[in-house]
Amino acid sequence: MATNRKSLFFVKVLALFLCLIILASSLSGCASLIGLLRYYVTYAGYVEYFEEYQFNYTDQDYEDFRTAQDRLTTLLAYNSEGVRSDVNNAFQTYYSAYIRLGSQYQLSMLNYSMEPTDEDTVSAYETMTTRYNEANSHYMEILTIILDSIYGAELIGTEDEDFIEFIRLRARSSTPEILELQNRNSELVLQQHELDSTSPDFASRNDELYREFTANNRKIASLLDYSNYMDYEGEMSYSRDFKMDEIRDFLVEFARSANTWYGIALDRFQQLSAGLTDAQTTELASLMYEAFYEGKQKERIQGFMEWMPAEFSGFYSDVNDKYQSIFLGSAQNNARKAAFTFTLMSTMVPVMYFGPEDYSSPFTFVHEFGHAFNQFETRERMSKTSLEYSETASQADEMLYLIYLEKPITDTKVYDVLRSYHLYSAMESIELALAVAMFEDEIYRTGRTDYDTVMEEVCSRYVPTLYAQTGTRLHTYIRQVTMDSPAYYLSYAISLIPCLELYMIASDSVWVSNYRDMYITLVTDMDHTYVDALKHAGFSDPFRTETVRKLNEFYSK
Repeated sequence: MATNRKSLFFVKVLALFLCLIILASSLSGCASLIGLLRYYVTYAGYVEYFEEYQFNYTDQDYEDFRTAQDRLTTLLAYNSEGVRSDVNNAFQTYYSAYIRLGSQYQLSMLNYSMEPTDEDTVSAYETMTTRYNEANSHYMEILTIILDSIYGAELIGTEDEDFIEFIRLRARSSTPEILELQNRNSELVLQQHELDSTSPDFASRNDELYREFTANNRKIASLLDYSNYMDYEGEMSYSRDFKMDEIRDFLVEFARSANTWYGIALDRFQQLSAGLTDAQTTELASLMYEAFYEGKQKERIQGFMEWMPAEFSGFYSDVNDKYQSIFLGSAQNNARKAAFTFTLMSTMVPVMYFGPEDYSSPFTFVHEFGHAFNQFETRERMSKTSLEYSETASQADEMLYLIYLEKPITDTKVYDVLRSYHLYSAMESIELALAVAMFEDEIYRTGRTDYDTVMEEVCSRYVPTLYAQTGTRLHTYIRQVTMDSPAYYLSYAISLIPCLELYMIASDSVWVSNYRDMYITLVTDMDHTYVDALKHAGFSDPFRTETVRKLNEFYSK
């Protein structure tokens, strides 16, 4: 039985980068956008157009998966030509069951986002999370066994050395003891989501959960012989592009300039917005917060898509009819306040979720759509995609939307405030990411548990202007995001630099004809690591002093 087909799409791109590592991360149908929103729903639940998008995993499904897993493991132990055909058949059966389990885990997470207070939904998500973590651990073990067997070239392919290295790296962190710690951390994250911030014991309970969570991460790092957890996360997320030490040194230096730019951008936004009339304030609020499928926003989104290059606008047009992607969300108050995009493992096409309030805003939509386009175009190399690359695709799309809006917004005062807000907001995101990154670095390197004191020290040192605006409110935010997505938010600080450069390029009439093509070249790149992909598309290296100088000139104008 022939199995290859480019080795099962590199084993479905290592099961979609192990379900994208994090399924992170950030209503009514509308006639003019019916192609896009055909499956967008007003209730917390799933549409019935496609069986593929229904959560319907049963205990028997899981038993069938375990049976397939055990049979394949038994056959692989022979490592003999005599059972090659049986191994091929068993692998196909196991692999199909694994992909179904992973897809159903993704859908259980979507259900949880839509109904996070429903006991059955939460229970199903918790069960599927445990099952997927366990299945994923065995998956890495099985792939490693196959690589070392006579079946490696046929079932996986052995020509891509980086891919093989990645499999072995992931396999190291798939032991039962580490799996138990990871499952416990998943439980802690859910418990943290359920905390009532108005409860008298909120602070102490939050500290208790956080202390156990970080202790578990330290144990994981120790079991894998890393000096600390951040080095482990760095190896998992950044080893193909740059090292954690390089990021850390860069951010420490960059923070000095970013704090100044943030102050300048904040002052400019406050000055411009102070003179708005009531009508202008209302229009600005609709541009920033009105749902992307409401009022003028749906027309502007449509216009933006048509303004973009053919590859991008074509994906937008085809996204439902051709690829059967779905856009799900809920305006209900009890829905999870979040927005995110992932590629469904069973179909290899993007699925997007938008929560209530500003989690369905136009800029949130184009952010997530940038993720969707990038994931679809680069799905064959997803296991080699860094977090910075992914976040550049989404945040640069926001910058392009900001550029596009200059013409349809007829009130120049409103556009000037909107522009100043997003340039200030971009720098605020960098400041937040710096605070989060430096806090994580400190607690994991030192083992300190006086979290509020550490936050105060870090924020006062690296982001004093931001900290003066937020005060201790920032502490709760930092705890939450470092539990939801450890070592992730520093990617925002790095990825926003080329996004800001894109806006600077678009502001220069010499470049005005090709900046959209630069974006397409970058987010569809299949051959380069992050920094090389930036340079290949015409962007600067974000780590060079010259790039910082350009940003300084731009924000100082």
